[in-house]
Amino acid sequence: MPILSVAFPEEAGLEDLDMYVCVCEAATEEHVQQCISAGARTAKHVALGCGAGRGRGCGMCRDRIKSMIEQHYATVVECEAEPISA
Repeated sequence: MPILSVAFPEEAGLEDLDMYVCVCEAATEEHVQQCISAGARTAKHVALGCGAGRGRGCGMCRDRIKSMIEQHYATVVECEAEPISA
């Protein structure tokens, strides 16, 4: 009987595998991040951009979308707040 082996994603060649944020609209983390990077500041903006969290499905993704938005803009604020030294 063969022994099953579990590989890390990068060992299996899956390092570029993107996770779904919204299964109902087949929107991945990359899709949502592209909307946020383009200026989306609310879950509604993201829904208009890529469909994630549009509301026609279950709505389970909205908390994740809001978290991604908060994380992105918290990072942007931190980057803007650092003084530039000469």
